Amino acid sequence: MYLAHHYGLKAANVPIVLGVELPSNLFKICSKKIIGLTMDARILQDIRSYRAQESGMPAGANYVNLETFRNEVQNAKRVFRELECHTIDVSAKAIEETSSEIFYHLRHTAELGTESQS
Repeated sequence: MYLAHHYGLKAANVPIVLGVELPSNLFKICSKKIIGLTMDARILQDIRSYRAQESGMPAGANYVNLETFRNEVQNAKRVFRELECHTIDVSAKAIEETSSEIFYHLRHTAELGTESQS
């Protein structure tokens, strides 16, 4: 929503979840149009622990397991390599900074004439 509102970009968020197959259409999109977002596993654990606590989830839930997060992050990085897409580590970035980096990366790619029309 931020990308659309501030930069006029149409964007979709495709979560990468272990055990859940990614949409096959994702692999048909020009890799220059895909930006992979990654985050340090410990920061992800902090965020999800807070969410779990706020929603009343039990403390031992797999939703807050650090090893699960490490596996998720490694899996996402594998997918990004397979997609051959640009990646951004958002561990210490605000949404405004991340959005700006995405916009300027896409603009720079288009200016170089390497962006596909698909």
